Amino acid sequence: MLRTPASLIVESHAIFSNTIFFGLTLILFLAAVTSAFIGFRRLKIADIWSKNLLHNGRPVNEILHAVGQMMFPIKATIGGIFVVFIYAGTLLERSLLSVIVNTAALCSALILFSLLNREQKLVQQLRTIDPKQAKAGYTSFRMFAGHMLGALLGMVAALVLESLRTAYLPIPFLDGSLTKLLEFCFYVVGIQLFIAPVMLRMMLPSHKPASTEEKQTETVIHEAFNKLGLRQPQVRILALNKLKTYNALIAGLNFAPFPFRQIVMISQDPDLDLSADETRAIIHHELAHGVLWHIPIRVIASIAIWLVGLFALFTVDLMFFRAEHGPLFIAVAAPIYFILFHPRLLGLLVREQEIQADEFAVHRLGSKAEDLIAALTKLTLASGGLIDRRPAGTWLNANAAHPTVIEREAHLQQLSGTGALSRKPDLRRRRAVTTLLKTQSVRTTAALGLALALYSAYSLSTPTPERLPASTLGVSIEKRLDQLAHVDWSFPKKKGFVLRTLEDDPF
Repeated sequence: MLRTPASLIVESHAIFSNTIFFGLTLILFLAAVTSAFIGFRRLKIADIWSKNLLHNGRPVNEILHAVGQMMFPIKATIGGIFVVFIYAGTLLERSLLSVIVNTAALCSALILFSLLNREQKLVQQLRTIDPKQAKAGYTSFRMFAGHMLGALLGMVAALVLESLRTAYLPIPFLDGSLTKLLEFCFYVVGIQLFIAPVMLRMMLPSHKPASTEEKQTETVIHEAFNKLGLRQPQVRILALNKLKTYNALIAGLNFAPFPFRQIVMISQDPDLDLSADETRAIIHHELAHGVLWHIPIRVIASIAIWLVGLFALFTVDLMFFRAEHGPLFIAVAAPIYFILFHPRLLGLLVREQEIQADEFAVHRLGSKAEDLIAALTKLTLASGGLIDRRPAGTWLNANAAHPTVIEREAHLQQLSGTGALSRKPDLRRRRAVTTLLKTQSVRTTAALGLALALYSAYSLSTPTPERLPASTLGVSIEKRLDQLAHVDWSFPKKKGFVLRTLEDDPF
């Protein structure tokens, strides 16, 4: 009986994986460059098109809205590619691939900033703003750098706190990878809330109240805080008038020491033509966010939604993917979830919080609904928005998922008894979260999560060489976290293929 010679197979998994990863990086970067080219082309067309519309008497805000809708897909594509590069860079150890991915991320950021700067120049022309005075590109970079610096400081401080806790307060329960991740997120939340006033002063140009009108606004803020028995906050006047951007916000913790004490920032400009009652209504709305703990709840909910999604991805990974393919699946699926689904769910919470802040300002602090709606209308129109439409891409930006002014007015009319559905407002702090849990989107997500959990328990209940028992699912996720933190997609040091001899064919 003849015996076949020993067979040789090629073991080139590392080279194959590196080639695929490098190819995906190249494709994504080319997509970013192509999108930028299309974006610049669209801006040239929009420049000519907008001048014709202005000549025909179309309102500037409608033109700005159309330009935003036209440019949003381009910016979202480049921004999404940047997020993917950043996320992939965190999974790579020191290797040639990490250098390539981080370089692609930097180039994508520069491309996006150049596109944003060109769009801002067009917006300034439409709104008759002097580009030399506005410095829109500098302001955008300042805000982006502030976000990055705040995130970096939060993570570094969280690592230090976690290391100190491990060294001086060892708790065996917190030694696992999954519990360490939860502890790390807890520290990041606290630190971000604590340093928010300082970061906002770095990101947004502002100054202390100086003029008579600004001093009056400061007095109104102090009176509102005194009415609720709260400690006086820092008061800053936003200096974004050259950009014709107007806003009001509150951030920080009321009990924190200076310079981390709670801060209120508000725009003041004669062009806004806000009356004293309208200014007071806006201040009451922002104060409601602080009293109802909206910002801490929003940050905690953001991390909770992210962790729940990440846990679900790990469960799918353990159920359907082999160990060597798991990190690649997480690297692709996690950014998609973060970009598409996370802001949608968090935006529902933000929308409910804005509605509740309106209710609190009117029914608890005594502002009139018509004053609040008039102030919101003036701020929206002066900033280039429309009162009956949301800006482009609010479904990808949870913090911008505010209801329109028309929707707010209709809701306040219902509560005041002039509508058919008048009712007493619920001003409890937990209201926004409980309402979020009742929405159809969250119910659908919860149903899918429950189905996934039940299927996981069923499919993992019978151990096989490729599946683990359901009782060890948590341990398996911790092992996958450890594996994901030590992924090595580096290029092999030696060139060529590795040959392995198979056993002879017994026939």
